[in-house]
Amino acid sequence: HSFSSMSDDYNSIGTFSRYSISDVSEILDPPGPRSIYRYKVTFASGSAVWFYGCHLKSGTTLSDQNERIAQAQALANYIRANHNLVTDYIVLLGDMNTMNSGDWTSGNTVSLLELKDDANSSNDFTSFGRTVIYPNTTTFNYPSGLTLDHIIVSPALMNKYVSASAKRIGSGYAADNPTDHYAVRIKITL
Repeated sequence: HSFSSMSDDYNSIGTFSRYSISDVSEILDPPGPRSIYRYKVTFASGSAVWFYGCHLKSGTTLSDQNERIAQAQALANYIRANHNLVTDYIVLLGDMNTMNSGDWTSGNTVSLLELKDDANSSNDFTSFGRTVIYPNTTTFNYPSGLTLDHIIVSPALMNKYVSASAKRIGSGYAADNPTDHYAVRIKITL
């Protein structure tokens, strides 16, 4: 297991794995308000997956949304600079706080996290929130019970996705489960 610092003096990100965790670091603080927790998990097969644990800026104001967009763009730029987008197994996950319909439009938070801001569709990541769990919804506002959590995977890892395994978990309400919105999960085979 491993835990990030509380980069905003409040929130921390943790990971638990039965497999080896390495290359742990916190990145992109600033553009804050929270760092992004980066780590690699090496599985028994020898395959390694890079994880980026995120908790983007919350809030429904245009300023909050613009901060999420800036964080998503900075993360996309970081991933492009530090990975082979075609072959590396990469997962972006966590509470992206996509609270406004604008977060879901082209050029904004989700499409930036999917790396769709360039002319190369072969390196586009897949957002399970957008494509599988809620494919026709653009408003995911707390406390509606809809998802703010995301799992977004690189093209190479998408090829390892177990079909129809994407699911939302929980009631979506903090009074009923340990989060104030739905958690999501997928299965992959390496």
